[in-house]
Amino acid sequence: MSQGWFHCGRCGGLFQDAPDQLCPECGGQPVVDPSEFAFVQAGKLASRIREERPGSAPVSSAGLDRSRTSTKSKGVAVFVTVWVVFLAMVVGLVAWMRSGGEVREVDGDKTFAEQREEGQFLTEAYGECYSNLMEFLDAGVPEARSAFVLDPVTTVGLMARATERVPVLEGEERPRMLFFDRFESPAGPAMESAWEMPGGERVEAVFVQDEEKEWKIDWQNLSRYSAEPWSLFLSGTGPDVGEFRVLARRRANSTGGRGDVSRLMLLEPRLWTPGKPGLSSPEVRVDPGSEIGQQLKAAFAMREEGVGGFGTRMIEKDPKGMIRLRVVLRRSAEKDEHGEWGFEIDKLLACHWMSFDELGLPDDE
Repeated sequence: MSQGWFHCGRCGGLFQDAPDQLCPECGGQPVVDPSEFAFVQAGKLASRIREERPGSAPVSSAGLDRSRTSTKSKGVAVFVTVWVVFLAMVVGLVAWMRSGGEVREVDGDKTFAEQREEGQFLTEAYGECYSNLMEFLDAGVPEARSAFVLDPVTTVGLMARATERVPVLEGEERPRMLFFDRFESPAGPAMESAWEMPGGERVEAVFVQDEEKEWKIDWQNLSRYSAEPWSLFLSGTGPDVGEFRVLARRRANSTGGRGDVSRLMLLEPRLWTPGKPGLSSPEVRVDPGSEIGQQLKAAFAMREEGVGGFGTRMIEKDPKGMIRLRVVLRRSAEKDEHGEWGFEIDKLLACHWMSFDELGLPDDE
């Protein structure tokens, strides 16, 4: 079978070889992906600048060639700079229009290559995360949804026992993305996102890569999973010890001002409407000088700066001044003189609702 001539989209060279081979001139793939085309074009312009620099141009005795070449080179350099900025604006605009959500400011300290690599990583992650979330929300039963969550064998049992159900998409309905960001988790790069469902519910989805490097949903974070129903635990029903995902606020002092971590109120988070907390516990006492007390101080300090565990932003719609906690609570064996059960924090597991066991504080305080 005869071979034809092929054109390299990267260097412009012609060669006679099989189409699945590399270009003999530049050593790259001759076929340029549409997403790379703008960067390849910018690279070609940059190459022209290097070829036209004064150092490589012939110099006349009067020095006119050098002057003219220098002026031309500067003009081309300005053109390339404007072109690259324009490309960056187009990429950002397209990303924003596709998502309907927020696009965070690009880190100015990163090189162009690093920004491009980060953009490619986010694009690929977004595609897989979006697909998995849509299939998860389209499915109506735990057995079907377990294919898209972390640790599916264990999680499917938790999903089946959960009393609060995750919203289901109907027909061609699709949620609106509010934000989609990368953060560094104990398990490596992870994604945090928020979505507004057609019915107005807010769904928060954290994605983490499993052992096969596939993006999976942290279902326990999404559902605010607790081992026992909060209302039953507060009423004295069931085990005396349980693990819960709660909101915590500092109780006001005697003058009406904000108190310290020594007196806390723990509240049930309302699924799908994070700004409206649910049932509150009686006052919970904490020793401010204890390890738990110091960790709570750090968590409240982060909240005042608008930052959640591991630097995430999912807390932005939480009630003002409240922090997310995952705790092991212990209920007293008997009611006090006022007829109320007593509660204490047996263990502070995390200052967030994700499945990671680390606290999520700076330097894991």
